[in-house]
Amino acid sequence: MIKNLYFLAILPSKEIGAEINAFKEEVKERFFSSHAMRSPSHITILPPFWLEPEKIPGLQTELESGIQSLFPIWIKLNNIGKFEPNVLFVQVEENDKLLNCHLTCKRIVENNLSSKMSMNHPFHPHMTIAFKDLDPQLLTKAYDYFQNKNYRAEFKSLRISILQYENGRWNIKN
Repeated sequence: MIKNLYFLAILPSKEIGAEINAFKEEVKERFFSSHAMRSPSHITILPPFWLEPEKIPGLQTELESGIQSLFPIWIKLNNIGKFEPNVLFVQVEENDKLLNCHLTCKRIVENNLSSKMSMNHPFHPHMTIAFKDLDPQLLTKAYDYFQNKNYRAEFKSLRISILQYENGRWNIKN
């Protein structure tokens, strides 16, 4: 049985997506980290999970009906944060609707998986601009550089997107 790798995310408006992508480009040029460019700018609602491709339409229907009442969700971005040893991100302000969205999506996906999802970290919504290939010794330097930009933005999210890993990149499926 073939399974593909998916994750659930909220995608920003085109304008904010372009701003985040510009940060990713700066990280690539200044700090030699390009791994974050393998996916569109996003807020991860559920981390990657394996699922049979034929189950995706049903999952999408369940998600749409199960979380419909939570939308729209206003997302506020507020400056830059970091996770040791090598993650740099745009911070998302705490939001009860976003947390409820995460918990509801987790329940729905687990029903389709017939098992519990393994969560390595607590839910901490953010928009990654560097990770994996960012040299840990450059994290503080990159963090200081982006802190000076004092980035703030907000957008209204109307839905959850399903992304699939294909050919070394994450692609939007819906």
